Amino acid sequence: MLRIIDWMSGLKGRLFPPVPEERRLGGQAKLSLFIHLSFQLGSTMSAVFLNLYLWRLTESLAVNALYNLILYGLTSFVFVAAGRFVKRKGSMAVIRLGVIVSALFYLLVVLARENVVQYYAGFAALNAVANALYWTGYLVVMYDVSTPQNRLRYTSLNTIFFTLAGLIGPALAGFVISSFDALTGYVINFSFAFLMFAFTAVVSFRLKPAAAGRNKVGKSRFYLRHMGLVIRKNRLYRGMLIGFALYGTFQGLLFFLPNILLYRVLSREDMVGYLNILFSAMGIIAGLYISRYGKDENLRKFLLASAGGFALAASMLLFGVHLWTVLAFMVLQSFFTPVQTNPVSSSYYALVGKLPLKGELLVESVIMREFALNAGRVLSIAALFFFVADDAQSPLLPFLVLVTALLQFGWVFAVNRHDAEKMNA
Repeated sequence: MLRIIDWMSGLKGRLFPPVPEERRLGGQAKLSLFIHLSFQLGSTMSAVFLNLYLWRLTESLAVNALYNLILYGLTSFVFVAAGRFVKRKGSMAVIRLGVIVSALFYLLVVLARENVVQYYAGFAALNAVANALYWTGYLVVMYDVSTPQNRLRYTSLNTIFFTLAGLIGPALAGFVISSFDALTGYVINFSFAFLMFAFTAVVSFRLKPAAAGRNKVGKSRFYLRHMGLVIRKNRLYRGMLIGFALYGTFQGLLFFLPNILLYRVLSREDMVGYLNILFSAMGIIAGLYISRYGKDENLRKFLLASAGGFALAASMLLFGVHLWTVLAFMVLQSFFTPVQTNPVSSSYYALVGKLPLKGELLVESVIMREFALNAGRVLSIAALFFFVADDAQSPLLPFLVLVTALLQFGWVFAVNRHDAEKMNA
C-alpha cells in the first residue's frame, strides 16, 4: 500500500509539478479572479439566454443582430468615457459602477418582461454602458494585480474561471427556464442574475484600491488622442490591434448565433444549458494546459493552432445545421478559444508595458483593444444582418461563419515571428 501511495505521489508530481514561486498569484490577484467569477456567473446565467429570449419572443434573427449591433457599436464609445473615469476615480470605482448598472439592466428586464422586444434598442444601449464600465475597470485590474512573470498564468486562470462560470451558469439557467411554463422561467432566471450582480458589487469592496490601480488617481493624464501616433510608429502594436479586429469578426457571431442554432435543433432550453457544460469543459481543459505549460514566446504557434481549429469548427456547418454539426462546431471553437485568447492577452499586456510612458498608456490601450474588437464584431454582425437577415436556414450563414474563422489566420501574419520574440523579450 505504501508503494502504491508513493507511486501515486510521484505521478502527481510529474503530471502537476509545483508552480515556480515567481508565477504564483498574490491574494489580490486571487480575489480579483473570484470577483470576476461571480460577475460572469450572473452574466452567463442571463446573457446566454437573453438572445434566446429575444428569439423566443420574435423568432427573428434580424432582431438579435440589431440588438448586438447597437450593443457593440455603442460599447466602444462608452469605453472612452469609462477610461476617463478610471484615470480620475480609479478602476475599482468603474468596476463597481459597471456591476451596479448590470444589476439595474436585469432588474429592468424582469420588470419589462415581454416588452423587452418593444424597447430592445434601449436595453442594448444600457447593456453597452454596463459592459463597458465593468470591462474597462477589470482589464486594468488584470494588469495591476499580475506581473510579467505570472501574467500568462493569471490570464489562463482567468479564462478557466470565466469558462467555469460558463459551465455552471447556462446549465442552472436552462434548468430554471425549463421548470416553468411559457416565459416565466426566463423572468426568474433574470431575477437570479440581478441578485448575483448585487452580491458581486458587495464582494468587490474587499479588493484594495491600491492593488487596483498603480496610477495616481485623479492625477493621471488621458492620452487617448495620442494613440494614433503610437499606432503609426509602432508596427508591433498596430499588428496586435489588427489581430483583435480580425478576432472580433468571429467572436461577434459567437455571442448569440450558436445557442440559437442549438435551440433550433433541440427545441429545449434546458438541453442548451446542459450542453454548455460540455463546451465549457473544453475551454477549461485548454486553459489548464496553457496556464501550466504555455510560454509567451510561442504566441505565433498558438495563433496558428487556434486559427486552424476555428476553420475546422466552422467547416462543420457546411454540412448543414444538424445536431452533430452544431455540437462539433461548438466543441472545437470552445477548445481553441483559450488557445488564442490567453497568450494574446498576456502578450498584449507585455507590449503595453513597453510603450512610451512605461505603463501610463494602459487605460488607453484597453480602449484601443476594445475599439478593434468591437469594430470586428460590428462588421460581422452587420454582414449577418444584410446577407442573412431573418433566414436562419440561409445557405449563406455557414459560409459567413467560415469566412470569419479563416480571417483568424490574418493574425499570424499581423504578428510575425520577430514581433512575437520582441514582444515577450
